[in-house]
Amino acid sequence: MNTYLYKLKTSVVLCLLIGLVPNIYSQDKDKSETFSQEDKLTSYFDIISRIPQEKLYLQLDKPYYGAGESIWFKGYLVNAITHIDNTRSNFITVELIDRNDSIIQRKKVKRQEHGFQNNFVLPAEMPAGDYYIRAYSNWMVNADPEYMYLRDIKIGNAIDVSILSSIEYQKTDDGYLAKIKFFNNTNGVFSKTKIKYTIFDKELKKPIKGTSVTNEEGYIYISLPEFKTPDIQRRIDVRFDDKQYTYDRTFFIPDFSKDFHVDFLPEGGELLNTTNQIVAFKALGSNGFSKEITGIILNQNGDTISVFGSEYRGMGAVSISPQAGDKFHAIVTSSDNVTKRFELPEVKNDGIKLAAVHYKGYIRYQVQKSENTVLPDTLYLLAHTRGELRVLTRITEQNSIGKISDKTLKNGITHLILLNSKGMPISERLVFIKHPPTDKWEIITDKKEYGKREKVKLNIAITNSIDGMPLPGEYSISITDNNLVKNDSLADNICSNILLTSDLKGNIEAPGFYFKDNSGKTERYLDFVMLTHGWKRFRIKDINKLPDINVQYPIEQGLYISGTVKGLFGKKNKAPIIALAPTQNILQMTETNPEGKFMIDNLLFPDSTTFVIQARTKKGFATVDITIDSTAIPKMVHKIPFVNDSVQYMDNYLANVRDKYYNEGGMRVINLKEIVVKGHKISQENENKSIYSSVMNYSIDSEDIERTNANSVYDLLGTIPGVQRSGNQIRIRGNNRPPVVVVDDVMYDAPVDEMEQNENSFGPIGGSILESIIVSDIASLEIMKGSNASIFGSAGSGGAIIITLKKGAEVKGAPSPGLITIRPLGYTQDVQFYNPKYETPEEKQKSTPDLRSTIYWNPFVTIGADGKQEIEFYTSDNPGSYHIVIEGISADGRVCRYVKDL
Repeated sequence: MNTYLYKLKTSVVLCLLIGLVPNIYSQDKDKSETFSQEDKLTSYFDIISRIPQEKLYLQLDKPYYGAGESIWFKGYLVNAITHIDNTRSNFITVELIDRNDSIIQRKKVKRQEHGFQNNFVLPAEMPAGDYYIRAYSNWMVNADPEYMYLRDIKIGNAIDVSILSSIEYQKTDDGYLAKIKFFNNTNGVFSKTKIKYTIFDKELKKPIKGTSVTNEEGYIYISLPEFKTPDIQRRIDVRFDDKQYTYDRTFFIPDFSKDFHVDFLPEGGELLNTTNQIVAFKALGSNGFSKEITGIILNQNGDTISVFGSEYRGMGAVSISPQAGDKFHAIVTSSDNVTKRFELPEVKNDGIKLAAVHYKGYIRYQVQKSENTVLPDTLYLLAHTRGELRVLTRITEQNSIGKISDKTLKNGITHLILLNSKGMPISERLVFIKHPPTDKWEIITDKKEYGKREKVKLNIAITNSIDGMPLPGEYSISITDNNLVKNDSLADNICSNILLTSDLKGNIEAPGFYFKDNSGKTERYLDFVMLTHGWKRFRIKDINKLPDINVQYPIEQGLYISGTVKGLFGKKNKAPIIALAPTQNILQMTETNPEGKFMIDNLLFPDSTTFVIQARTKKGFATVDITIDSTAIPKMVHKIPFVNDSVQYMDNYLANVRDKYYNEGGMRVINLKEIVVKGHKISQENENKSIYSSVMNYSIDSEDIERTNANSVYDLLGTIPGVQRSGNQIRIRGNNRPPVVVVDDVMYDAPVDEMEQNENSFGPIGGSILESIIVSDIASLEIMKGSNASIFGSAGSGGAIIITLKKGAEVKGAPSPGLITIRPLGYTQDVQFYNPKYETPEEKQKSTPDLRSTIYWNPFVTIGADGKQEIEFYTSDNPGSYHIVIEGISADGRVCRYVKDL
């Protein structure tokens, strides 16, 4: 284990255990028996509640986007148990990922005073299609990837329309035929165009490749094999093989099957031979979405025991009373008129389980047992909400039925666990507690109606509906144009995500539905979710053992760089490490542990920062290799199936995006294979500077280099003041040792002193890298001398020659040992949403159209102690109905959401 990981794990465990459970887990067997199971259970959950656990949610400004726009987001990183914003992580990673699970954009976002916010800029040529956003903190990587924030998102493109394509499918005797058309936005077609295609599917041993030529109507036809199993990544890649045009696109093949599957899930985990057993069920199609079903349950004699039907999203429940020896199966018919048989779980003749129902303010529970089972003298029933123990009681024959007031439980999933006398779980039940919302919002506008480019004032107030006290906290607000943006009231939101979907396995369809009201029907459907989805976040296996704590990835209070240093023949030992980032004035030193591991932490640097990492042997020699740990990219887990419907509802929206893009000076996209762009020369001054420019003593750029008419780099160096040349021997005035040579931030020629040669049998590095560099390839050359070159350690005692090559130029040669340059993922610079202001007549009369679809976006709306805030924004050129969404977390951890149309 790395030194830093060992220290982190040790500190976490000590913080959790010292003073918390000083004796229960550390005594020998005989003495530990003096502690009751209640003590162990209480201590176990005390430990869980103190383990740092994080949960992340993003509010976006809109539900879908077009190429040429920006996706604006606000991140809420909260304690996974309390939902209070007191987490220690200061960075989150947000990724935009395509349907192939390829990361399109990746950002590390730094915590600001009021939280996390940033955006993704979508290029004009971005392909239309299905994408998803994933977000997490470094600490969250230690857990299952399903803990991370996930959200599907559609992106359209009405800008890159010089080549378009569409696909439709026709059923054949052997499978399906894909009919693909290639056309443009002026109704022209691409005829007699050569198209290459590849079919990908997990059933295929290797992809199917082929070539076709479009007909006069712009079509090609591709025969698809008959697929037997579903595959969400099954696709056809098409590409133009044309001299003039370049174009490629991926079509994901929908699931043509009408097959489905039904899971029958007995309450409490098992089906016992006793009365009134609740068996929940959930039906899913092969595409991952729910199927509505009807059916009957029959016993082994063919007698009908029950008739059932799904009530919502393929879910429902039946009650049966099994007898010893019963075997049940179901005959089920889907809404597609497909009928299948499914076996129900085996009936157990010996067992104990837990049943519960949430009704009129109480969770009413019952411990059920099979006919021949004797209830033990002692069982334990506990209830916890997100790892916080709320109820612990003993269960005996006399009190096997009882109730728990939901007033003692917090909003969210309550996990009921029945344990035996040794503290081992034997049955579980999930119950969702949804108290009436206590956040009371009031929004008052200064006018009833507004005109074009007119100022709007919103006075926002939030109070506790119970006592009328203000609810201070951090919130974000999005206001969109109802004529352009169609919001889905059933989609995931901050309430459904924080309280429900982030704590359950699998996909919850239309999660926002369960938070629209508190009707009895909604509560019933929500209980179906509890009965059919497994508990994910907190698994209780054995309270006699400490909870597992995975600390492979530390909490990022600051950024860090870690790696390994190896000496000759792979030998690992202690070595000094220097990390240098001149552009950020960062210089940090550390040393490796005995295994050669190191970590440089508490760093703060923006993305694209170049670091020079230098390592030496204990005696100061450079005969070592450095390996940097790669940035953690968690396994892709996409639990939300994509909806393969058309995007016709986005047509008007995308047309508006296109017009806005062009009115603001956006460039047209044309899919030509070669294009020549002529324009004014742009200064490359900053681009051609090295990372050491701030500490240089002399610098010469490409134009000055060209005027020297030097034939070699040695000739060029001979023209520089303070540089002495004798043949191919270079010295910087005042030094007897040769300078180190650094090309594109990589050290190549490092002087090796006589002691190092003798002790390690290493001679000087072969011919200088300067011999392989063409003068015309140099963008800039810089000289560093004296103390400035000490950043290279002893190698820099003779000064340094820093060369930056032009784009496309390459250098051949091996870099110096003991030194590497890296560009780790740093934080993304802060960006601000542009909220236009029309305060003067001239501004109101500007000719550039205001075609905003997001009228106002503010990720940092701080509600103070008075519970009030005022915001201002200006209407666009199309004033009308606006949709307001406010989301956030109050200071005491209440998840709040408010939606209103203006």
